[in-house]
Amino acid sequence: MASPLNPAARWEIASRPGSGTVVTIWLPRARNAELAEPVREGKETAPPVMTRSLRVLLVDDDILVSMGAADMLIDLGHSVAEAASAAQAFKLLESEAPFDVVVTDYAMPGMNGYDFAVKLQQTHPRLPVVLATGYAELPTHTAIEFRRLAKPYSQADLAAALEAAVNTRR
Repeated sequence: MASPLNPAARWEIASRPGSGTVVTIWLPRARNAELAEPVREGKETAPPVMTRSLRVLLVDDDILVSMGAADMLIDLGHSVAEAASAAQAFKLLESEAPFDVVVTDYAMPGMNGYDFAVKLQQTHPRLPVVLATGYAELPTHTAIEFRRLAKPYSQADLAAALEAAVNTRR
């Protein structure tokens, strides 16, 4: 049979009880060599090159997500301190050397990442924040500045969000 979408394409279905079904499809050859190139799904783009190593405070209550993100940050050449909650992050902010940027999860018990970013803006107004979330319902018009990083994210996505957040605050 001819395909209603492409008259040059043909298909055939043969089925016999107890033997199974065979579907055969004949597709026309591509005329343009550029169109004949295979599509490569999931091709990772090179992450942006940071001009300097950053000191990153990573806040996430999920240990596996935190470990993966920390590994990506270290691979990018940054140093990382991890906190499992907003309360722990505030303790690190007071006791550790200064941080260049905060990467925080949105959905956390106690204080979510957005509320953490609001409070952080009051105590550390020059510290850029990257808010990682799989949720779409983040406020779009806010009094605070943050970069949204959509989950799931790649190392290139993380690097781009860091670069944008740090360059915004310069």
